[in-house]
Amino acid sequence: MVDPNALPIVQAILAMGRSLNLEVIAEGVETEQRMWILRGQHCSEMQGVLRGRPLPARDVYRHLADGDVDWPRERSTARAVLA
Repeated sequence: MVDPNALPIVQAILAMGRSLNLEVIAEGVETEQRMWILRGQHCSEMQGVLRGRPLPARDVYRHLADGDVDWPRERSTARAVLA
């Protein structure tokens, strides 16, 4: 369940990011319900357990070095996080 009081806060943060021309990444996205709410607010960048479980840094580097195209779902996101 999503706290209905959280939506105005999410909307304000996304609006502030857009007005400053900043990319906003939602953290802690753990359910599909939260993902769809964020998508409904035009937030396309998310991270959390829904996207993938936390990994030790050595495993992240190994997946990137191996060219594992199935991990993560969006390789560009992983590169941006490590940059």
